[in-house]
Amino acid sequence: MEDGMELEDAYFETLKVTGKAVCFTGLTLAIGVGTWIFSDIKFQANMGVLLTFMFLWNMVGAIWLLPALAKAKGNATGIYCLNNQRQLLTAWKLYVGDYEDKLPPNAKHIQDPRGWINGFLDFRPNNRDNTNVLYLIGSKKVMGDFYPKLGPYTQSAGIYKCPSDTYTAKIKNKQLPRVRSVSMNGFIEGGLYDPSMNMNNSSIHGRGWRKYDTLSHIIDPSPSKLWIFADEHPDSINNGGFVLYPFTTQFWRNLPANYHNGGCGYAFADGHAETKKWTDPAPKDEPVLKRMRLDYPNAGSIGGRAADYKWVLHHSTAPLKR
Repeated sequence: MEDGMELEDAYFETLKVTGKAVCFTGLTLAIGVGTWIFSDIKFQANMGVLLTFMFLWNMVGAIWLLPALAKAKGNATGIYCLNNQRQLLTAWKLYVGDYEDKLPPNAKHIQDPRGWINGFLDFRPNNRDNTNVLYLIGSKKVMGDFYPKLGPYTQSAGIYKCPSDTYTAKIKNKQLPRVRSVSMNGFIEGGLYDPSMNMNNSSIHGRGWRKYDTLSHIIDPSPSKLWIFADEHPDSINNGGFVLYPFTTQFWRNLPANYHNGGCGYAFADGHAETKKWTDPAPKDEPVLKRMRLDYPNAGSIGGRAADYKWVLHHSTAPLKR
């Protein structure tokens, strides 16, 4: 779990190494005590039956039952994660209702206080943004202009994080949990693609892709197809927005998470949430190196089709002209 593997995946990797040994040991012990069944001593014969059953059952449990339980635990964690995202969607909609259809903003940069959340996550020691819940739920009275714009509509900092995200940040001599795993679609409100940003890819809108400033703008794709919140890979997450370059499939600027058995939770504008299972190595198998990284190569996608990338793109924005 420390290196980012799901419990089910970690157990499977262990069985690939130890599975044969478990079977050999279980069968050997069962056969050894099984011969006691033919003893003339009744107590020894009864113990032979009992121990044979016990060794065989333990072997079966180790090989088949425990992985099933691990999968069930992973599914339960995934449900919990999606519930957190639905609560964020509720807060998002309350904001829209109070601000005359305007969508919560994505901050353009670290110094921009407009964000739906604020702060910049990474794995640098003593970066207190990693552990500061006030950037999630702090009030304007406490935080001033840097108060999180969804903060007044949320009650708990816990809903900003997938329970499978167990990564920590070092603050002084302590390892403390990071506060967030969720990012918002960068095309929502479009701050991350604003032309004023001094970046080569600054104006996606100018390149012919939609950004969504108001709820009424969400037509293409439809609200049931446009994602608002998703979990982001621990090395990729930094500010509150998820950036995707629609003009290339060669690399991911930001990378989705793979917490749920190689999948990621997505919450959509119509209010539903679902888990997307990945098929391509990035993001499905991308390791966690515990350092901030951007621009993940996508060259290993199955058949070169970049199916996962295209799925995220088609659920993030759409061409202005179809």
